[in-house]
Amino acid sequence: MLCCGAVQASGLDARLTSMLERCREMGIYQEKYTKVYFTGKNEDGSPAGYGVEGSSEFSSGGIRAADESILSKIDFTGKRVLEFGFGRGESIKYAIERGAESYEGVDFAPVAVEIAEEFLNKHNIPLPKLHCNDALAFIESCPKDTIYDIVLMLDFIEHVPRSELGKTLMLLKLHLHQNALIAINTPVYREDNDVLQEGLKTSNKLYMFDSTNDVQETSGMHCNLYTVTSLQFFMYKCGYSNVSHAHFFEITQLSGCVSFEVSYKDKWENSKTRGLPLLGNFVEDELEYAYIDISLLHEQHMRVAEEKEKEKEIQKLGQELIALHDALVAQQEYSRELEGQLVTKDEEKAMTEKELVALHDSLVAQQVYSRELEGQLAAKDEERVTIGQALIELRDSLAAQQAYSKTLEVEALKINQTNTSLIELINKFENSTSWRITKPMRVMKSILYEE
Repeated sequence: MLCCGAVQASGLDARLTSMLERCREMGIYQEKYTKVYFTGKNEDGSPAGYGVEGSSEFSSGGIRAADESILSKIDFTGKRVLEFGFGRGESIKYAIERGAESYEGVDFAPVAVEIAEEFLNKHNIPLPKLHCNDALAFIESCPKDTIYDIVLMLDFIEHVPRSELGKTLMLLKLHLHQNALIAINTPVYREDNDVLQEGLKTSNKLYMFDSTNDVQETSGMHCNLYTVTSLQFFMYKCGYSNVSHAHFFEITQLSGCVSFEVSYKDKWENSKTRGLPLLGNFVEDELEYAYIDISLLHEQHMRVAEEKEKEKEIQKLGQELIALHDALVAQQEYSRELEGQLVTKDEEKAMTEKELVALHDSLVAQQVYSRELEGQLAAKDEERVTIGQALIELRDSLAAQQAYSKTLEVEALKINQTNTSLIELINKFENSTSWRITKPMRVMKSILYEE
């Protein structure tokens, strides 16, 4: 890559001198490739609002999806890899982790070397050969016996003046294995545009995703713009054919006749059979378009209108949701009131249960006491029965005694009557003069009175 200020204008032809002056006017110079540009962050860590895409993937040790879709189709195992414009080093890590035998990287920005080395050390990747050099200068000085199996140019060619890129590609063929593969990722523009020669075409200014020229810090850095077909035609002029939008190989006698009528699928399979380091079946590459397709603007406007209608519906639904929310809140408040009432009822129930337990305990105690009384009453009944029986026996005994007493009374009455008769008889004979009569009478009288 030509670095303005790094190459002297003296000795160059007038056309190259004019190109260098145009580079200066457009701002294509080494000083723009700063740490802020590569990381997308200012010194204080805040977003810069410009710079290389994929900073979030870089921070996590990954790689951009667009680059990965291209690299994932390459077999790096045991391969010698060269990369122009390695930038922050994500592709270095990717290639080495997938078995590359060797890796050599070239980038003309000194800060890129610093960032890449820091990135690789952070992720414990052995440091490969990293050159802070211009791509053309590097390939011009490359030893003749140096051969590469894979060459990576990810977001590289749009930064390189077209004439210089052509020279680099021509010299590169001297260092390629017969089955070498070149992987290119570059934004797809609406119209082919050698910006240094033609200026930035109007078609490449309108409805653009690419904001490079809208920011002072990056304005002019994209100086070599291609469509899908114009890139293939440029590569063909330089002696390369493609097996997909992003994968190219050198046209040689060994590679055979190149046909533009063969499908990508067939070219992919033929190239794999021939020995190109390709993986899997053919799958379309993930292209990065730098522009908005005008034919899609109407559809976009229609989508916007539909989205506005959807927004209205969403707003209506939102209002309904708010009403439902308010109803729900009221229902929740009512539920809380019911819960409060239930709590009160539960407390009352708990108190009632306690009272019931107390009553139950009291009833149990009363039942125990009643059983004790019943026992006592039973004992009393037994005593009463015993007493009753004793009373009956006493009554019977008393009746017998009374009958006996009556008998005694009768007998006594009879005795008394006899005694009275005897007393009368004694008294009758007491005055008798015969001792034979009086003496027994006196004895009998004393006996009767003693009784």
